[in-house]
Amino acid sequence: MPYVMVPVPEEHVEEALEAVLRITRDARLTKWDQEAMNGFFADLDESAKALLSLVSRATVANKQISQAGAADRMEVTQREVLGIVRDVNHQAKEINRPPLLISQEATETLPNGRTRNVAIISTNKEAALFVQSAEKDEIQGAAGAGPAPEGGPA
Repeated sequence: MPYVMVPVPEEHVEEALEAVLRITRDARLTKWDQEAMNGFFADLDESAKALLSLVSRATVANKQISQAGAADRMEVTQREVLGIVRDVNHQAKEINRPPLLISQEATETLPNGRTRNVAIISTNKEAALFVQSAEKDEIQGAAGAGPAPEGGPA
């Protein structure tokens, strides 16, 4: 790969280097596909599956879910939610995949017109659809693997 020299103002050199490193690191990651998501989702614990499912449903519905909202729905603390986010993303990194869950700040407009910052959890729409499909496959697989019929050969 050829290199190109680009002038960068001195006060932005560090920021430019970080951007180059981030772009280089992201280029090495393998994008999610349905097969990879199915295996990844199946290996997660129930709390991680619940959070991924919750965030994916919100993403597909073009809604945002706050960390506090996710914690309330899952009946855990916000700290546990952030731990789950970190664990899921760490597991994705271990298999050379991009992070699935993103914690970020969003501005929420209150009924009185004022705004406030809210911590939200999100994912991209493509990953959300993969998660929903993996969840559906897992549920259908579990339903098909019911108890064996009684009364075998005598």
